[in-house]
Amino acid sequence: MTEFLWLLLVAAGPVLLGAAAAYALLNRRRLTPSEKSAQKRGTEKLYRERDVSHPR
Repeated sequence: MTEFLWLLLVAAGPVLLGAAAAYALLNRRRLTPSEKSAQKRGTEKLYRERDVSHPR
């Protein structure tokens, strides 16, 4: 009986983990165009601030 439980855990564990990862990937929220624009502006701002404070 113990061997069957280990087999079940070893076989079902990766399957459940894969199913959870697939579910998360399929149900993630996409950014709206305005959110994408705000993200891009914020990223550019951070890079500009970094370049000013740490010149190469």
